Amino acid sequence: MANSSSQKSGFQLNLPGIKGSGSKKGNKKRSVPKPVFKPYHQDQMMLLPPSLEELIPPNHLVRVINETVERLDIEPLLKTYKGGGTSSYHPLMLLKVLLYAYVEGIYSSRKIAKALRENVHFMWLSGMQRPDFRTLNNFRSGRLKEHIDTIFASLLLFLVESGYVDLESYFVDGSKFMANAHRYSYVWKKNVTRYRKSVLERIEQLLAEIERVNEEENRRYGNKDLEELGDRGSVDEGERDSLVRELNEELGQLKPPDEPVKEEQEPKSEEISSKIEELEKQLEEQEGDGTSQKKRRLLKQVKEQLLPRLRRYEAQAEQLGKRGNYSKTDPDATFMRFKGDVLAAGYNILMGCQNQFILNFSVHQNAADSACFIAHMEKFRALSGKLPENAVGDGGFGNEENYRYLQRHGIGNYLKDNLFHREKKRKQKAPYSRSNFTYDEQRDVFICPEGQELFFEEERLKETGTGYLRRIRQYRSRSCGGCPARRQCCKGEGERGVEFSPLLETLKKQARCNLESAKGQRLRRRRGVEIETIFGHLKFNKKYSRFLLRGLEKVNVELGLLSIAHNLEKMFNLQTQYAVT
Repeated sequence: MANSSSQKSGFQLNLPGIKGSGSKKGNKKRSVPKPVFKPYHQDQMMLLPPSLEELIPPNHLVRVINETVERLDIEPLLKTYKGGGTSSYHPLMLLKVLLYAYVEGIYSSRKIAKALRENVHFMWLSGMQRPDFRTLNNFRSGRLKEHIDTIFASLLLFLVESGYVDLESYFVDGSKFMANAHRYSYVWKKNVTRYRKSVLERIEQLLAEIERVNEEENRRYGNKDLEELGDRGSVDEGERDSLVRELNEELGQLKPPDEPVKEEQEPKSEEISSKIEELEKQLEEQEGDGTSQKKRRLLKQVKEQLLPRLRRYEAQAEQLGKRGNYSKTDPDATFMRFKGDVLAAGYNILMGCQNQFILNFSVHQNAADSACFIAHMEKFRALSGKLPENAVGDGGFGNEENYRYLQRHGIGNYLKDNLFHREKKRKQKAPYSRSNFTYDEQRDVFICPEGQELFFEEERLKETGTGYLRRIRQYRSRSCGGCPARRQCCKGEGERGVEFSPLLETLKKQARCNLESAKGQRLRRRRGVEIETIFGHLKFNKKYSRFLLRGLEKVNVELGLLSIAHNLEKMFNLQTQYAVT
């Protein structure tokens, strides 16, 4: 019925895929519009070519860098150029190009040279000049080595005069950056000391053998030449036994080989070399018999094999200095522990900032932040001509030497000690740690958690790794034998003892009082936002966690360019933010 009714009414159902029997007008295809493109002609001629000035927006970052660098004092850098000869690229242009490249995250000299040929911003900044990668690298690693700190100091003065920073609060922290060195190129101080001692012992043995042969010849032949004795020079069994007994007595008087040799008494390679020259002169005066040939053979072994090894170990010991290791690829780099317990060659970088502007940077070979703090602050004083009013740092900086430094110079102490946040946890996890012992100042005794008293034993001076002398007071218990907590409290067989530095405890109390004040809490909250943000920006946003150049001076140049570029970019961001608001 439904089908018949639809046929009568002339109604037709149009379904997809079903071809209807309607009129031709209903089946007409709908026209599809053609795509429209903008005119594109690579060979289009221009009446007047556009200037680079028109292609750079008025509020672009490259203009801020250009104007700011123009205000910096680079007169000391200009004086390094000698008069005469062929013309040189202007150092101001090279400095602008390097700084803009570091802002853009371009660090390779070859990539910077490529940008000078292809990037319109680099072309405008360089005035269409195209120094090659060698020129850029020689300028960065050569001429800037002695003047990067001066240029940074000029920018720091500009920031102070412009009101970006006031140098009142100084937020300091350290972070490790990898060096441009092979991972397995380490030289360890313990190995150098052991190998050097072994070579010295072998040299002493061979020289003693040569001296023994000389003495034997003198006893047998006296002042006569060897050829004058003829057959009479033979030694019978009795005389041979006598010589053996004498040699055994002499060898018994020598120092045993396993006896430790004091470093200050060890002979130097120069002394051994002069001794070899004397022996060579003596051998030249003698004829070529069997004994002289033996001496020449021993002397040759010392001169050609052992002496070069000794000189190499001495050079390695000099390169090490107070360090425990260094890298063969970059001898100034030290192997340190990075995140993930990775052992790699690197440098410890300390930075100070305010309002996220870098106020100071320093490169160190020591992985401990506390050992580098004073040198870092002294560099800041050399750059700015003054010290900050307050120093804010984490637990890696709080020790007696750094506290005394801040006290002597009248700087507000907001450096945490290493137990600032952990004391409460340590009381639960380690109930018998040093922090849980109570000091009775009136009686000058310590009281342990079990109520036992520790009495004063001795006072001594203890030298730290930086040469600072700490006055330490030693306290020890007299009745730990029957204590039920002896196994948990005492480490060895003796009674429990603790060390105490009165000066350190006093300075720690002052620092904690400052940190727990209202001002200290504000500074503590700012510290994470200030300095931690900078390291995160450099390492992750700028992808800069490994240096390209090698050596302390060149690494300092890289870090200086990176710091100046960061401050210029920060200035631009603030100017853009203020312009929008």
